[in-house]
Amino acid sequence: MNNIQIITPKLFDLDTLVAWGNAAPELKASQDDEWYSKKGLTKWLKHPGKDILLVAKVDGKLAGMCVAMVFHEWAYCSTLYVHAPFRKMGIGRKLTDAAYKRIQKLGIGYFALLVNEKNLPTISFYKKLGFKEGYRHVWMYKK
Repeated sequence: MNNIQIITPKLFDLDTLVAWGNAAPELKASQDDEWYSKKGLTKWLKHPGKDILLVAKVDGKLAGMCVAMVFHEWAYCSTLYVHAPFRKMGIGRKLTDAAYKRIQKLGIGYFALLVNEKNLPTISFYKKLGFKEGYRHVWMYKK
């Protein structure tokens, strides 16, 4: 069995995380947007506040990531990503469970996320983890 660890990322992990984020369209606000920058992630990792930044490692190799922001009484998961060679190993569940446990320790009652409405396998995955479907929204952003 593979050794799966869920830990806080290190600075040397950030190049890989940024590459994954920019390569995965589902993690971006739009097709014209970029994921978090290395500079921004470096600042965030050094000063996370109550936010949650996690990576999964399998036998020492980066396998996935989870980023969640804490807003007083609820938390928003902006990123859950498992690198293709490591999918179907339970890593997404482990990352989500670890983030949720940290959120609960903070006394936070809600854990929310967005999923593209056309991404039916991912919606099914989150429902298996206990997430419920809420209102449908149009994502709006301004640069």
